[in-house]
Amino acid sequence: MYKLSLSVLSVGALSGCYAANPAPLQPLEVPNAEGAELSVRSQENSHIETTHNSDEMCVGAGIPLVGANACLSADYDIDREVTQVETTASIGDIPISYGQYLVLTDSRYDEKLNLLDQHRDACQASAVYEYGGMGVGAAGLITMGVSDEGSGAQTAGMVALGVGVATYLGGYLFGGGTRCAEGQSLYFELDHARHADTMMVTGESIAREMQAVAKQFNLRQRQSQARR
Repeated sequence: MYKLSLSVLSVGALSGCYAANPAPLQPLEVPNAEGAELSVRSQENSHIETTHNSDEMCVGAGIPLVGANACLSADYDIDREVTQVETTASIGDIPISYGQYLVLTDSRYDEKLNLLDQHRDACQASAVYEYGGMGVGAAGLITMGVSDEGSGAQTAGMVALGVGVATYLGGYLFGGGTRCAEGQSLYFELDHARHADTMMVTGESIAREMQAVAKQFNLRQRQSQARR
């Protein structure tokens, strides 16, 4: 019973923790922004949307020519005017996609790219502890499974299992294993490829946000020019 409990606990410890190492990130190419201002333009556009509707009305008995519990259905369309706020951006006189906008307006983007590389390197190095711990721990489990209760082989298997678990968890906590998940999170923050072809975004809230961020960007641009 003790051997079974220890095995279950150890398998649980060895079955999680490490995340996959993030892939290398290819940043979006952006126009040269030196000395240029970021323009964000928003406008309201209206269009007609048509929705299809269907209603059914059922009537009871006693109505001539209709019959008991007969149902009548009607299909019809409803047109309604929809107004959307559409926003585009450009750097100088060059239109840019929403993905390029996100890259340009992140003042720490290059710094974050360097940090992502550091996360990737640390995560890759932690694989030694991850797979080494799993290998030693698995060998210990197998040895315990085929050895007699209380034998020297079982004791050796338990020691190997403990070493494997300690190596695995130690690598996660102190050998760079936590950097794998941190790298994954940072990768998704910096990967704007999904917006590479998005030249227009819709919505009032994102329009206000882009306008505010553009003001901050242009202020930094003017301050940078003034220091030269």
